[in-house]
Amino acid sequence: MKRLKILTIGLALGLVVLTGCDAEVQNGTAPDSGNEQVQEPGKEPEEKPEEDDIENGEIEVEDIEEESSYEKNSKGDGEYKTVNLSVYVSSDDATTLKREVRPLKVEDMRVGWAVLNALKEEPKEEGYSPSVPDNIEFNKLVIKDGIAVVDFDDNGVGMGSAGESMFIESVILSLTKFPTVEKVKFTRNGEESPELGNVVLDGEYDRSYVTYSKVVD
Repeated sequence: MKRLKILTIGLALGLVVLTGCDAEVQNGTAPDSGNEQVQEPGKEPEEKPEEDDIENGEIEVEDIEEESSYEKNSKGDGEYKTVNLSVYVSSDDATTLKREVRPLKVEDMRVGWAVLNALKEEPKEEGYSPSVPDNIEFNKLVIKDGIAVVDFDDNGVGMGSAGESMFIESVILSLTKFPTVEKVKFTRNGEESPELGNVVLDGEYDRSYVTYSKVVD
């Protein structure tokens, strides 16, 4: 009789333990096995950042070696492809440049031209703004012998010292992500050594020029 009582108690305790485990699994509170991530109720899964196609070697270097004389008045009737490319966006307080990978629509593999114009678009993350203001127009981009020559028009609108830094440095950082671009040179409507409000762009600039902003890669 005593043995029967012990067996009955043991069975009852086993059922309680099994019921508790089943409830934990249903509620998503069971210990993580290491293979699966339990998502909290009402919480969106974290988005994985896009990967830069050029960094991953998915685009042949020859395709971006030279973009000779690609201008804003191109007819835009070439072949398009969507490519994940890096652009640098500005924090709202204009102190930080952060790299953002975006899927960009690229015509005839003119990846540099696509990146330049993407600098004017709204960033994906809150707290950041386009690093190039609306009044800036890109006229032409020529990439040759490791130098990217960017011709622009600021339409006579001042950017202030912080805005100028964001514009200049984001262009340098974004274009020198390409393996065939070592330095960037600026011209304004064909004019050499253009003067912005607080700086004269009279050099060929590599990534070491970027000293005024905090950079988040």
